[in-house]
Amino acid sequence: MPGNAQRGRPEQMPEQAQRVLERIKSVPTDKGALTRSDFAFSAGTPDQRTVIAEFQAERPYSIRHQDTFDLSLMARETFTTDGTADNTETFNLSNNLLESSTVGQSFALFEGNSRVKADSVDYDGNSFDYTDDGTDNTLTAFYAAGEQALVSIQKVAPNGSVEELFVGDIGQIHRRDQNDNPLTMDLDASPFQPIIPTDFSLEVAVNAPYTAAVTADPDGDGTEVTAPNALLDVPHRGAPNKVPELAAVVRQDMARK
Repeated sequence: MPGNAQRGRPEQMPEQAQRVLERIKSVPTDKGALTRSDFAFSAGTPDQRTVIAEFQAERPYSIRHQDTFDLSLMARETFTTDGTADNTETFNLSNNLLESSTVGQSFALFEGNSRVKADSVDYDGNSFDYTDDGTDNTLTAFYAAGEQALVSIQKVAPNGSVEELFVGDIGQIHRRDQNDNPLTMDLDASPFQPIIPTDFSLEVAVNAPYTAAVTADPDGDGTEVTAPNALLDVPHRGAPNKVPELAAVVRQDMARK
């Protein structure tokens, strides 16, 4: 199984790890990426470290070392329009609104379950105007916030052991020029670091001063809307089947870090 399997010195490894390393070198793989549709999402809790995205591996994966990946997470905020139809209202956001070239569309708005367009967006004033043809409707805004917010991508074993694979600041990620300075994961600490065995999970955890979220259920009817400006794309190689002893070796490797 490609990845970092060629790195490391097998002669310095325990016998079981050497055996698994040789095994995964010969495992056939397919090249692809984990995207938003592969993850289960939940909303973050402001000012608390919260797992907001989780992928459960049903087969082994190896994240591609130093390949570019996409990550953009939005602040989610809700508003209610007033009782006068066709009245233009100004809604003030609770956080600094960034006009981010990285995201492409820094602000997205839904009325109920329908994507709508704001009359105008004031990036300097952290607000938007919207005219509702009805009354007392729920507006959900997904937007790139400028505040510091710690995000980590982590590998989690079934026993709860955690290894962080990437740590960054969402505010800085939204400000960086990813054409010149793309996001990558450096996963060469060991041959097993990039590997997510069967039944392990890949999680995205956030500690932000706002509600970080990729989805919302505006009407509370079980119909979710997805932030079109949220990005999550992790390149990988996947093996077709469970690899014997791989999970045990990866857990041991995680414990040594």
